[in-house]
Amino acid sequence: MRTAASRAEVLATVATRVMGAAGLDEVAAVVADAAAQLVGEASAAVLLDPTSSVCEHVGLGHPDATARQALDASAKRLRGGSATLVGTLTALRYEPVVRRVAAPYLPTAPLVALWGTEGRAHQLGLQVPSRDGSRCVLLCARPAGAEPYDDDDEAALLALAEAVTLPLENARLLEAATREAAERAAAEQRLAEAYARERVLSGLADRLVELQREAPDMEVVARAVAEASRDITGQASFVLLRDVATGAVGASAYAPPGRGAATRPGRLWSADHVPPVLARALETGDLISTDEPLGPLERAAAEAEGSASTRQHMVVARIMFDGLVRGTLSFHRNAAQAAFTEADLELARFLAARVSLHVVNCQLALAGREAAALQREAEEARAEVARRAGEVLDALPVLVLTLDEHGVVDLTNRALMDSSAATPRFLELLDHHQGRYAAAMRSVGEATANAGLVDLADGIEAVLRGRLGRYEADTHARPAGTDEHWWHSIVVPRSGGGVIITYDDVTDRKNAEVEAAHQATHDTLTGLPNRALLTDRLEHAVARAARHPGVLAVLFIDLDHFKLANDTYGHGFGDALLVQVVARLSAAIRPEDTLARFGGDEFVLLCEELHSADEASVIAGRLLRALEEPVLVEGRTLRQSASLGLAVAGPGTDSSTLLSEADAALFLAKERGRGQLATFDRSHGDTSGRRLDLMQALHAALAGDVLELHFQPIVSLRTGEVTGAEALLRWRRDGVLVGPGEFLHVAESMGLTLPIGRWVLRAACAQAARWRRAGATGRVFVNVSPAHLALGLEDDVRALLEEFGLPGSALGVEITETTLMQDPETSISCLHTLRDLGVSAEIDDFGTGYSSLAYLKELEPQSLKIDRTFVAGVHRDERDRRIVQAIISLARSLGVSSTAEGIESPEQLATLRELGCDAAQGYLLRRPAPPEGSWPTVTAGLLDG
Repeated sequence: MRTAASRAEVLATVATRVMGAAGLDEVAAVVADAAAQLVGEASAAVLLDPTSSVCEHVGLGHPDATARQALDASAKRLRGGSATLVGTLTALRYEPVVRRVAAPYLPTAPLVALWGTEGRAHQLGLQVPSRDGSRCVLLCARPAGAEPYDDDDEAALLALAEAVTLPLENARLLEAATREAAERAAAEQRLAEAYARERVLSGLADRLVELQREAPDMEVVARAVAEASRDITGQASFVLLRDVATGAVGASAYAPPGRGAATRPGRLWSADHVPPVLARALETGDLISTDEPLGPLERAAAEAEGSASTRQHMVVARIMFDGLVRGTLSFHRNAAQAAFTEADLELARFLAARVSLHVVNCQLALAGREAAALQREAEEARAEVARRAGEVLDALPVLVLTLDEHGVVDLTNRALMDSSAATPRFLELLDHHQGRYAAAMRSVGEATANAGLVDLADGIEAVLRGRLGRYEADTHARPAGTDEHWWHSIVVPRSGGGVIITYDDVTDRKNAEVEAAHQATHDTLTGLPNRALLTDRLEHAVARAARHPGVLAVLFIDLDHFKLANDTYGHGFGDALLVQVVARLSAAIRPEDTLARFGGDEFVLLCEELHSADEASVIAGRLLRALEEPVLVEGRTLRQSASLGLAVAGPGTDSSTLLSEADAALFLAKERGRGQLATFDRSHGDTSGRRLDLMQALHAALAGDVLELHFQPIVSLRTGEVTGAEALLRWRRDGVLVGPGEFLHVAESMGLTLPIGRWVLRAACAQAARWRRAGATGRVFVNVSPAHLALGLEDDVRALLEEFGLPGSALGVEITETTLMQDPETSISCLHTLRDLGVSAEIDDFGTGYSSLAYLKELEPQSLKIDRTFVAGVHRDERDRRIVQAIISLARSLGVSSTAEGIESPEQLATLRELGCDAAQGYLLRRPAPPEGSWPTVTAGLLDG
């Protein structure tokens, strides 16, 4: 318990101690210490905020120095509004004095350090009176086990309150005055800094405005902003600017700390080079970052300053404009220094906001300059393209012009101006219609009655008005006596507005198409309609005949013996002969009739709207008479007759039937001896349709056992020996033998020549094998067709010799001179192969063809067979005798034998012996006969003498 004297001493000195305290926290500590000296144990002096219960200043006291130090440390945590009144302190807001016995206190109170956690203590508290409305409370406490506070304690504490009232007020006034002076000084400092900042910002604004006019590189802008930020803040500053068009990093600059330090370009050209902190700020917003690693720019600056630090603090603010991030502004300092605060962040934001408009203006100025440059380049490129396009247009053979949206001509190329489309008259018309092309074209079309030009004008106007997206047309014109075809194409350009018209001169193509169409339907040699066109016209004629009166007739025309003339004098001669014959036939028919070449030497005449069937016969007679006069071809005069088959359409006759009937009638005319007219008679169809029956029977003949071979011996005129036998084809039809002359021409038209030839070759080889087995040694000769020669004769011969076990000497082939010369190379190869097989090759009908001696030498035949036309007059006609003599002499000079065929009289035989012919065959020696068991013989006694 304190004595009165000790208490008086405390009260006497407390005012002086309060007046000497430095600040209100120390004043609170002095008052609390005095309270502890007066009433003992722990005490507290709390200066409260006048308007709230917040503890503004707190002082704790204790008689024991060690305990006082512990309480003083707790007091520091309670100052500055970090605690409010609780428990007894709360009660003191409403009562001037509070005295409590063993009352609970907060376990977090400083006394816990002294008394443990029992949570109860004796408490005494009171308010310190104040005239200025400020508030202060005193609180003392003792452990619950000690004596409670009494009236003396309360009186002592009241005396303390009275003693410190005035000093407390004075201390508060002094504190307020000091604080006001400090705030005024700080305000003045901030004002000075603001003035300085504004001067820098104003200079920066002027600089950026100047740069806007220059449209600088954005690195210059970044450097100016970084330097201004560094000069305002004294901190190293970094500026990063995004490209206004792409949003990518476009420019950056780093200003090291220290006014005047050299600014370094950032050289950040892609997002990959942006420091992570700045990249995060660009995406998420402004930030403060501590202890970040130095980037390359900061390291270079640190090394220049001699600093070994590798870490830094950063504050980053985004440069924003119109809601878009245009870049960042950041401050940097060494990590050894204090970290940046919210105030630094606000400053960074302020500076970023102030420069944003200028930065954007510079970006736009630069973009404008670049856009202007690009526009100039584009205009130059367009001009170059237009120039080149003009050159291309002028180089095009196609005529080109363009019309504007009103249909007025605004562009043409040189080809158009040089063409017949740009005649002076048309240009006058175009000028008369104020350049409206369609109107001028319509005037020309109407004036010349050219519907194509009028249609073209309509098409141009339809495209111009949007009714059509494209129009194409083919027009025909005859300017200045020419005959021209033009293909027009009218389209809307991609850019819209107006049309593009192209004119392509397709005259050559049209002429070629007409020529191709003509060639497809006409014979190249004679110019007559071909079979395809005839068939079409005949079908239409049959259809018309069913609807209209009049007679429809078809004449089938075949030139007699034309093949002989063609083979004898050559194909050129034959072609010239056909042309003259066609000229005569064409002159003998009506203009409305159709004369067509059906193939080879066959023609068909189609006659419509005849008055009667007799009129068709009259026309046929004119055709026969037209060919009566001899024809002069290549200096040779010859007569060329024709056989005619006439068919008249009946009710229900179709085109193919009518043509077949005319063909059948032609067959009858040829049977009557050539140069004749035969008319198809439906009432005698069995006779008139003989050829049709023959064609059907031939098919069956190949499948059945009705073809047979007869053999005629070939005799040596020196020895009289039968050295060979020629196999001759016969057809046993209905028990009657039919010779090849009556059916081979039909077989040829049916494509049966090759199958028949192979049948003959096989049958001949089979008979030769039988004779060989009987002891005969002669050759069997077989006639070979052109088709067989061209399609593997040597292969067939080789296979048959092997099949029948024959030597090549058992077989010989007879090939006409004409057949050999159709393909000399193939003939030479085939004959050489046959010679190597041992097969004899004989040139048949020699003297009627056109083989050259050079080819004859290459062919290397074993025999020349003299044609029967020369043998017939050899005994009485000197010219025939000389021809036969020449052939025999030629055979001797070539080292081959000569054989005469068709011997029918002893006189012929005697003459041939006289001329030195080697062999002979004919009716005189023996007629062809079926094979016998032994080798053929001849009539006895004919060869004697």
